[in-house]
Amino acid sequence: AERLAVQLAGFNRALAAVDPAGCPIAGSQGGPQRGIPIRLRDEQVRSCVVELADELDPAPLLAAWEADAFVADHDGDPVWVHGDLTPGNLLWSNGKLAGVLDFGGVAVGDPAVGLLPAWNLLDGSARRAFREASGADEARWRRGRAWALSIAVVALPYYRDTHPAICESSRRVLTEVLAEHERDALGPAALPFDRSDVFDVDPSVGTLVDGRFVADPPSPRRGTPSFGIGVRPANDVVEAAWVRTGQARGQSDAAYGVGQLVPEGFERVLFVDDVPGDQDDWWELEKAHTMAIADVAARHTTTPDRVFFAIWEGHGYDERGVDHVLRFASGDRTQEYFLLEGSLSGLADLVWPNDAPTRWLQPDLWWPADRAWVVCTDVDLACNYVAGPQALIDDVVGAVTTETRLVERDDPFERV
Repeated sequence: AERLAVQLAGFNRALAAVDPAGCPIAGSQGGPQRGIPIRLRDEQVRSCVVELADELDPAPLLAAWEADAFVADHDGDPVWVHGDLTPGNLLWSNGKLAGVLDFGGVAVGDPAVGLLPAWNLLDGSARRAFREASGADEARWRRGRAWALSIAVVALPYYRDTHPAICESSRRVLTEVLAEHERDALGPAALPFDRSDVFDVDPSVGTLVDGRFVADPPSPRRGTPSFGIGVRPANDVVEAAWVRTGQARGQSDAAYGVGQLVPEGFERVLFVDDVPGDQDDWWELEKAHTMAIADVAARHTTTPDRVFFAIWEGHGYDERGVDHVLRFASGDRTQEYFLLEGSLSGLADLVWPNDAPTRWLQPDLWWPADRAWVVCTDVDLACNYVAGPQALIDDVVGAVTTETRLVERDDPFERV
């Protein structure tokens, strides 16, 4: 994804380098509008937001629009811009850009409109790589974000009854734009955490977290439940087939929440103990330790922005009657989990919506898409396992302040 991001920025630079002499400026002579000063779309954007009020909350959309659309105009020479760099107009293979389609909207104007892929295609580290490779300053970035928002809110009412794919893509863009605004507003918070930061949380607002663990807001679509901070329901349960749990050996009352990892082949497995707290959180790893492990784990995967989180259904998730979150069965005694996915950098608190009966502070199993490691939490034995390469294990040992020990494959009391 990062390679594609850099290549997209290179395409924009190459297009901007073409001499625009004698070519009409965007918006003139009835030509393409993409590339005009973004503030000129104000009336149209506001009108479309009103049309969408039955589906989207207008307040955050207008707040984001007003924050970005009226920053300083482009103060350089107008340049050639594509104006419609959407996933449908891009060809790529194995993460490499292969072609760009639809030059019907090419015009000479503000290069900010060329930043659209940041919100309609890229996220996480790929978005950061795109911004850096584009050389976009704050004003240009914000104008580009305003372009993304404006195109999405105009497309939604226009295509609502005729083109569901464009509508779904537009909703995703709005979610990404609002999430970035929320992250900008939160900023970094100081560590270490006070226990009140962990437990006294309003899920609709988020948690005071370190800068790496910024809270994403819920989807802007009305009626969409907030499944947690920075995560969403997974799309393919096959992603969960890689890891399963099994009955622990040697202890009659041993939990089966942690077990055989599939496939075997991790270089080392580390047991991470934790000091039990009060009755409400005795089975959970301390927040600071969870974050320390996540911070280390992010450095030992090529896919930190695509991580899977399995939540044991016994925590009460099914009490909400949510039936569109994927489940998968795991283990000799068929333990069921709900499968979510998201960025590792969004792992602060996984919390219930406001009206839920319970909540958790961490998933029971989490692993990246590249399967470089896995973290398992044993619900009943108040302990955790980290499996992965030796370098990861060494870094985890240095990052946590609780008891740790290596687990041997022939340990009769543990099967990991």
